[in-house]
Amino acid sequence: MAFSASWTQEQVARRLVELRKQHPDNLSIEAAANIVGFGRVKLQRIERGEVQVEPRDVVKLCALYGVAQVETERLCEMAIATRTDAWWERFGGEIGARHQEYIGYENEAQRLSTIQPVLIPGQLQTTDYARGLYAGSAMVTDPDRVQALITVRMLRQRRLTEPEPLELRAVIGEAALRKPYGGQPVFHTQLKYLREVVELPNVSIRVVTLDTPVVFWQVQLLEFHSGGPAVVYTETTFGYIKHDGDLEVTQARRVIGRVTQEALSEAESLKFIERRIKETAN
Repeated sequence: MAFSASWTQEQVARRLVELRKQHPDNLSIEAAANIVGFGRVKLQRIERGEVQVEPRDVVKLCALYGVAQVETERLCEMAIATRTDAWWERFGGEIGARHQEYIGYENEAQRLSTIQPVLIPGQLQTTDYARGLYAGSAMVTDPDRVQALITVRMLRQRRLTEPEPLELRAVIGEAALRKPYGGQPVFHTQLKYLREVVELPNVSIRVVTLDTPVVFWQVQLLEFHSGGPAVVYTETTFGYIKHDGDLEVTQARRVIGRVTQEALSEAESLKFIERRIKETAN
């Protein structure tokens, strides 16, 4: 069956044409395609709306055209189909099979319980905070891949505001609220975003203070509407690791329960975040 672009896809194609022509060098299709590593025919078909543009291609083109992050994300969202589509597979070249697998599980989960000792959970990160994390890491340096990873992270956050939203229970170590990734202004905005998102009825944030004698590591427990077996993931420097054995899930529940028990209450945690917002205001 021949491809038939939707109205939204046509708007993406039209906007990409405009952005190319607005480039200071007035790039031709051939010149733009060569720079981003496309064939001329591929870019021509994208601009004509003859093929469904992939989000990773949008990211590459927007990077070339100097498009602001907000518009890049908007165009990526327009290029992605509904949640029933495995949209993350379109970023396969940048995020890897294990990362794709995790997002697939998260996309279908009813509840996510996560404990994070030193970082803001990915589901609660701002774009600039996420970029600051990658800037401070020696593991991922390719700018196109970094941009794709950040875009994927932002798209995952849609689950928090869908009609049947993901229930997020996050326990965050105080260290995560003191490490200013991206710089102080970026971190201040990140803290303000936490204060906003905690107002969602499906989001819970608890803080474990530095003087609390409890040891914990990063872990994420995914539970599903179907009542099927839960899945546990840990994230290392080298990617995601899945743990789905009965014993592993039981141990993860026990760890999450213990750490949650030692954390401040939701009300106390909110006050703690508000204090950090004031402390980082200048």
